[in-house]
Amino acid sequence: ITQSINNLAIHATLAQILDEIEYVEDAIKGIHIELQDDRIAMAESAWDKLMQTRKIRNSRLREVAILGVIGTATDSKRILMRNFVRNNEAIKSISNKSSWGMALEHKKVKNLPQQAQDAFQDLISITSAVQVECEGYAMIGEYDACKEALLQFRRFVLDNKLNKRDTLLRLNSGLEQKQIHIVNKFGEIADKITEFDAILQIESYHKELLESGVTDNE
Repeated sequence: ITQSINNLAIHATLAQILDEIEYVEDAIKGIHIELQDDRIAMAESAWDKLMQTRKIRNSRLREVAILGVIGTATDSKRILMRNFVRNNEAIKSISNKSSWGMALEHKKVKNLPQQAQDAFQDLISITSAVQVECEGYAMIGEYDACKEALLQFRRFVLDNKLNKRDTLLRLNSGLEQKQIHIVNKFGEIADKITEFDAILQIESYHKELLESGVTDNE
């Protein structure tokens, strides 16, 4: 019974986070970002493969295929995370300079809009890869692995201070077309994921999570 409650609580938390991810994925399309080819294509490929595996009738083959898809999503996620960190650090180094310092770094300032666009696209594709990981594990009933994927995403959010609004606003300030609504919605994702902690006893707060999920769906 305890395991079932844990799985149900994780599923409720996952549903809330994935709802926010889907909203941001739709919203980001309005930025007209030049896709980063191989990195983005790999994340899109993982999602396409997950949709295809649902059509496999043989349960054993379907499970093997799903595990392969999850591996693709994880590889894609890590590549995108490294790219995001590089872009974020570049944006931060420019943002911390004085007006005189920025004038001296003309070339770096010129690259700022593209780096900000890439950083936003990295975030969207990272969350998409996490979604594939979690939904894939949920499809085969491996909720502990699903929980670990969420905790890895949580560590990435905390390490890069994405739970701090100032970080998202700094990225947004580099865009030629500001996207404050995306800042707001990703901020909600960051808030939800930072609250998710495996150290807590899930059964003690599963009721609150489930009630919250019902309210959101209503």
